[in-house]
Amino acid sequence: MNLASVWKLPMMFVVENNHYAQSTPQQRTTSVTSYEDRAKGFGMPAVTVDGLDFFAVYRTAGELIAQMRAGHGPVLLECKTVRFYGHFEGDTQVYRPTGEVAKARANQDCLKRFSH
Repeated sequence: MNLASVWKLPMMFVVENNHYAQSTPQQRTTSVTSYEDRAKGFGMPAVTVDGLDFFAVYRTAGELIAQMRAGHGPVLLECKTVRFYGHFEGDTQVYRPTGEVAKARANQDCLKRFSH
């Protein structure tokens, strides 16, 4: 991100932030919870959106792409989302709190939100 900013490269970084590394909660491994803040540390325009809201992602991505194409250098789009499945095939997800996935499936399904 630093080099892209220094060279004003027409790049878009998209972060699908599901709040987990392979098997570690984000708050245990990262001093900041927003990749938007990280990008701004490199002087890069960045926006965080609800990654479960198709229309918010579409609209914001379009705005950032327009900025990038206008010659303003790289941009970052952070999409906050949830992960329904493990990081790899066979991941039992024992590192996640009990009921977290079931609650997310019931209340945070992006396809259900899109169809309403």
